Amino acid sequence: MRWEYSATYSNGGDLGFGREMHCRRNNAPDGKLDYACYVANYDQPPHQVSDQQAANDAGAHTNQPTDATVTMEYSRVESQPSDPVEFPDNKRAVKFYAYNTNTGNQVFAADLDGNGARPLPQLCAVCHGGVTAQNHSDPANSASPTIPAFQVRDDILNENSKFLPFDLHYFKFPTADQQQDHFRDLNIEIVKQVEAAIVPSGPIAELIDAWYPGGAGNQVDSAVIAGWNTGGATNPNHQDNQMYRDVYARACRTCHVAQKTFGATDTTLQFETVADFKTLIGTVQTRVCHDKVMPHGKRPNQIFWRSLAPNMASFLEIYGQATPGWQPNPVLQCGLFNSGNPGDVQSFFEGTVFPVLHTANCANSGCHSTVGNAQFSVTNSAATYTSLTTQLGTGGAHYIQAHDLLGSLLYQKLLNNPPPQMPFNQPAITNRDTNGNGVFDADDIANWITTFGAVGP
Repeated sequence: MRWEYSATYSNGGDLGFGREMHCRRNNAPDGKLDYACYVANYDQPPHQVSDQQAANDAGAHTNQPTDATVTMEYSRVESQPSDPVEFPDNKRAVKFYAYNTNTGNQVFAADLDGNGARPLPQLCAVCHGGVTAQNHSDPANSASPTIPAFQVRDDILNENSKFLPFDLHYFKFPTADQQQDHFRDLNIEIVKQVEAAIVPSGPIAELIDAWYPGGAGNQVDSAVIAGWNTGGATNPNHQDNQMYRDVYARACRTCHVAQKTFGATDTTLQFETVADFKTLIGTVQTRVCHDKVMPHGKRPNQIFWRSLAPNMASFLEIYGQATPGWQPNPVLQCGLFNSGNPGDVQSFFEGTVFPVLHTANCANSGCHSTVGNAQFSVTNSAATYTSLTTQLGTGGAHYIQAHDLLGSLLYQKLLNNPPPQMPFNQPAITNRDTNGNGVFDADDIANWITTFGAVGP
């Protein structure tokens, strides 16, 4: 068994500066293993260089005066100074320390994003997971504001932080060697083992197993864990797969897999399944689209909002629109790209409802190419939407009435209620999935009308 592992890189998807990582494990006196890592930072704020230059500087050990070396260890927690018995129960926890790389002096705060120094370990626990201890500023007043405190042993034991997995998607390396074998060892032999010592079969282990099938080979960047793999091998572009692979995995996953559970069955913040994510879709909408405090880190936040092909905010918007609990209030929306350029995300009507009408041959059969047999036409998406929501059909009924399936004449015609069946001479939409999202066309249209009030393109 090897005892020490190392790698050099810059992480463009997380902190955005160079890192020289060293991790090792040691036999402890209680017969178990302790794990420890130290990582020297290169070109951290206020020094600004490209990600590639930061990786090169890490490889060349070119430190700036403000660079820090951060250490983590998973080991037994010492007793209080007044306790004559050291390590009374051999309980372990993840602990954080930081030092000025050039002087060796310990520091108790760090500036990781150019927005000012923040205290340790709270700064680390934000992403590494855990609960920062809180004491009342006035111990005699339970209503006084709480302040972070790590003054007693239980504060450290209860923090419950983790080692984070190494996700290589945004990494840069100082040479052409991507050090895949180094990172595989770091993930499997260090990160996964620390989590296993804290919680058996946790989300970090699941992710690492998905990255390295059989524990071998290079990291599979496109891996989708079981709880999100709705489409399976036959439909890898199912909307759940895409949401996980192209949005959640790129800007959210690294922190969320380490979040603490608040109860024996509460794993929703770790988002191991589609159901976990959809359960909190309203909170996701508020925290991401409205408050804009998620993604929480500066670099992931920039990646999320500035992304293209797809734009992640737009993809989340469309995914949310198809999920009960997503609010139609305009001030809560992430926004949409509708220019039609490759990779742009379409609105729910444009991308899901309108193609049903075209695929059903409504636009080309002569029936609805112009206003004729019915008082709406299927031409381009914007014009079709206007016709459907403004024109009146048989008996003065609306073709589409927001939040009203029975009052939406088009929807009732598509359901064959009453005959003749529409689309004319085409397969019924009740068992057809035009866009391959795993939802029948009739349900897509019903969801558009009821959940989202027939919102437009």
